[in-house]
Amino acid sequence: MKNSRTIVTLMYIMIVLYFAIFNWDLFTVTLNIDIGFTLIQMPIFIVLFSISFIFILLQLAMGIINNMQTERHIAQKDYEIMNLKAEQYGNQLSEVRKNAMSLKELHNKINKLNAKIYADSAVKDKLELSSESISDPTDDQESDQ
Repeated sequence: MKNSRTIVTLMYIMIVLYFAIFNWDLFTVTLNIDIGFTLIQMPIFIVLFSISFIFILLQLAMGIINNMQTERHIAQKDYEIMNLKAEQYGNQLSEVRKNAMSLKELHNKINKLNAKIYADSAVKDKLELSSESISDPTDDQESDQ
């Protein structure tokens, strides 16, 4: 879009210069120009260049306004994206906290189960020791022979 405006402006300037070079006598003719409230005398090329300059300035101003609107729109979208990312981060953070709490509860349950298993195995070991101390009479007789 920006390049097309530049190309159109350059083409317009080239056309005006082309006609000015080949028709310089016509461009330097002083004319009486009625601008509505007064009558002025000036060469026609000054009028043409003045009108051209006004249109170029208007075109430049419209381009600047368009760029500012685009920048504002981009800034609004960036702000929306930032808010969505913050919301997503907050959701992820709450999920991580919930998972951390669940993980901590699971570790506590595992520790309790390990302690219970260890206690059960300690009891089992004591039972095995006590059962070993009470030996079979057949084992004692065999060992005596």
